[in-house]
Amino acid sequence: MKHFFRSAAVLVAFFQCDASPQILNLKFGGVGTPDRKGAAAVGQGPEDYWNRYSRDRAGGGYLHFGVSGRLLWSDRSESGAGVIVENAPGLWGNGHPDPMFGEYIYAFNGRPITITLTNLPAGTYTVYAFGHGGPPDVQNTAFSLRSAHTSYPDGRTTTRNGWLSPVWTEGVHYVRFTNVSVHPGYPVVLKSYPDAFPQAIVNALQIVRELDIPNTPTPSEPPPPLPTMGNESVWPPIVIIPTPPPVVDPRIPDSLPRRLPTKVSGDPRQLLNIQFGINLGPVKVGAAALGQSDGDFWNLYSRDGINGSYRYNGEVAHLFWANGDYSGASITVTNAAGWWSNGHPDAMFGGYLYPLGNPDNSKLEITVSNLAPGTYSILAYSHGGPPAAQNSEVELLSGTQFVGAGKTSSGADWSALEWQPNRQYVHFSNVVVMANSPVKIMVRPDATAQVSVINGLQFYRESGPAEAISIPPSQLTFQPQPGPFSVETRVLVQGALWNSTIRYTLDGSEPLATSPVFESPLQLTDTATIRARAFSGDQPSGSEISGVYIRQFVFNDGIPIAWRQRYFGTNYLTIAAAAAEADPDQDGSTNYQEFSAGSDPLDPSSGFLVAIRRVPSISWKSEAGKIYLIKRKDQLTDPEWIAIKEVVATGPFSRFTDEDVANVDSFYVVIPKP
Repeated sequence: MKHFFRSAAVLVAFFQCDASPQILNLKFGGVGTPDRKGAAAVGQGPEDYWNRYSRDRAGGGYLHFGVSGRLLWSDRSESGAGVIVENAPGLWGNGHPDPMFGEYIYAFNGRPITITLTNLPAGTYTVYAFGHGGPPDVQNTAFSLRSAHTSYPDGRTTTRNGWLSPVWTEGVHYVRFTNVSVHPGYPVVLKSYPDAFPQAIVNALQIVRELDIPNTPTPSEPPPPLPTMGNESVWPPIVIIPTPPPVVDPRIPDSLPRRLPTKVSGDPRQLLNIQFGINLGPVKVGAAALGQSDGDFWNLYSRDGINGSYRYNGEVAHLFWANGDYSGASITVTNAAGWWSNGHPDAMFGGYLYPLGNPDNSKLEITVSNLAPGTYSILAYSHGGPPAAQNSEVELLSGTQFVGAGKTSSGADWSALEWQPNRQYVHFSNVVVMANSPVKIMVRPDATAQVSVINGLQFYRESGPAEAISIPPSQLTFQPQPGPFSVETRVLVQGALWNSTIRYTLDGSEPLATSPVFESPLQLTDTATIRARAFSGDQPSGSEISGVYIRQFVFNDGIPIAWRQRYFGTNYLTIAAAAAEADPDQDGSTNYQEFSAGSDPLDPSSGFLVAIRRVPSISWKSEAGKIYLIKRKDQLTDPEWIAIKEVVATGPFSRFTDEDVANVDSFYVVIPKP
């Protein structure tokens, strides 16, 4: 038996039930945000768990776009849900004593904050959105909510001083959305808008799953696309094995390392380091079991995909030697969508990749192609933990030649700071690599482990000719591909080499060395022609790419397609002036009014005019059923009264409006008839 309660304006009522609703609590803040537990507007008990979203970027800075993919229910069980937060890099406090409500995140630019909840289990939900800054008291916010393709009534928090109260109250501290249907594969999108104060804010969310089934049928329309993640993420708040995300397949080509290799001393083409992790994880620099200097460069293979997804399969097409020279080699990885940390202080060994949610295939594979020919020592770092038994077995092939196999330690010595073979890594010596012959590393769980893991690789070239390898030009791509879009879209330009800068234009002109630098996704709300090119200094590097993104409008207003095509052409979907409420000829009539009247929406002389004029209305006391004769004179000096109307009275008062009169200052008499 669990307890579930909601707060009222003056008291909190407890009652018992056999099956308490599931509650997902989420508070927004920064790295130093204090922990919070227990109930708020709703709750199950004083130990209720609260997830945290931090606006702080790993390594410094603020997240304009962040995600958290490991949200727990209030009882700490896995929900499978995640959250994407857009346009909320600010953090401040309002002085409220509750640590959940006392901090809030906000937008710098006066635009809305968008919070997208992904992978919520299907069902019917109640959503509580907390939003208030203050002081001043008017620093409130307005919330809207959409689930699948259904929008729910908007609400706003208070502009009075009631927000300081410790008693949670709807319309004061939070906005409540009821009977929200959540369907598999469809996100829930919550927006915070500036209201009385020109700033969007959000403090926290409580998401209550009331029923296991949605209260509306599954939508026939496909789910909307998730926001583009760009290059930002947040550090995982808790240590659990995440729920599998949707499979990303086929392989997504990775852009080149974002970290610039630093030229260091040492043999220019002897040591190749590869770290496996996530885009914003700790960066490994320097030696491991092998090393040339404290500045040795490590290539990163990240499991992070696009749109906030995880890559089961992926590649890095350009690898660099430890001294920063280009190696010509590349790497592909199969079945390694999971990432986690084992707590080891070394930046490379402290994190690892593993097969995610795939119990029938626990093996992961790594292929390194186009290595310079020669004889190599190859080190494969492979340990999860804790527990200590989370080790792996590693096999290595060079071309078609089986080289050998080995295991890392299943004892406590895996966590030691001193590097030792068969402890943190498996060492393969005298590996002969032929030209055009790939090296394949296969990682399997050891008998005592549940998953296979990979932390890092080192390739030390002990002998062989030092070939001169030139760096290829950048090959840029757009994501998503050019084409039509509705409302808005975000465009990534990918594929620049580490020593190149992407420059772009939006007006169709040629990108030059003075054009804007591509640093974050381009947000388009209108048709645009994007041209982009990589530059090394002031010189172009690689071919230019271009694409046209066409804004298409959705018209569902009763105006026939043929009417719009007649006046706006076959491309009417791309013309804002074709909207029903638009007035392209500026004659005071909208397109819908022009369509209704049969007039030309592009000709201001073709249309209909609506005029008003003043007419007299007279009233008198009457007897129901009696007939009254109404007469009129335009001037009192006129010789005769003109009879204009007989009216049959229906009650004690009667009224007549003379719509045909020319002189609104006419005179009237009412004569009862016998």
